[in-house]
Amino acid sequence: MKPNSQITWHIIGNGTGSLHTTAKQRTVRFNQPSNLIQEADLVISNKFNSGITKSFELKGIEPYKNFTEALYHKTLILEQQLNAWPSLGLTTILTLQDTYTKISLSCMNLLPSISRTKSLPNRKPLPCNYHNWLGERRIALQILHKLNWPSFWLSKTSDLSPAAKDPYPTLISLPSYPSKEGLKKIQELNLITESSWIYYATEEYLKKVESLFLLQRNHQQTTNWWLYNYEASLLMTNIHRHLALAQQLLYLQARF
Repeated sequence: MKPNSQITWHIIGNGTGSLHTTAKQRTVRFNQPSNLIQEADLVISNKFNSGITKSFELKGIEPYKNFTEALYHKTLILEQQLNAWPSLGLTTILTLQDTYTKISLSCMNLLPSISRTKSLPNRKPLPCNYHNWLGERRIALQILHKLNWPSFWLSKTSDLSPAAKDPYPTLISLPSYPSKEGLKKIQELNLITESSWIYYATEEYLKKVESLFLLQRNHQQTTNWWLYNYEASLLMTNIHRHLALAQQLLYLQARF
């Protein structure tokens, strides 16, 4: 389909950040309550708003004819690339980007917190854990130069020297440890400096660790027990961000 250079679509995530839309832009929001749908030109929702269903619904202005079909087709492609059902955010970006040349984004960085709250039942997963966020950011990095997406970028928080020991082998081996011993390993990894994760990062390492932050739908068992553990999930959230930053910097280094 021929790109449309006259319309700018502004995709608004459900995260924090500044929102700067203009009257000339059409807006997209996700999983909004019915009473807020009128605030966007298009609302795309998971059918049961659970984050793990394989269907969704659209309300509002569709960007072009057969957009719904194109969106679903894109999810199937991304599912193969990510080994997980993709988020509505990334799927919408790529589906719109196929046709529209002007896309802006706010309040979304494809890195939601995986930290559990104490009130969450022990066996109840966080819906965001069914998405491969490191994988999604890996794919998004390839098209960032075409998008106006300031909220995507992560900033370094520390300039401490890297550790002498590479932390990635220990992180990758976490599924082999029982939870008690594994928690100690996670506590130790959480003390590793941000600079260490950046210094030792490789493309191979970063792709291997994607699966550590992911639950597979329809699977009753997982070795990623830290996604169900309150303390471990808090610590792994910090590590998750370090990895995303390392991934970002590794990509920029290769590009420039």
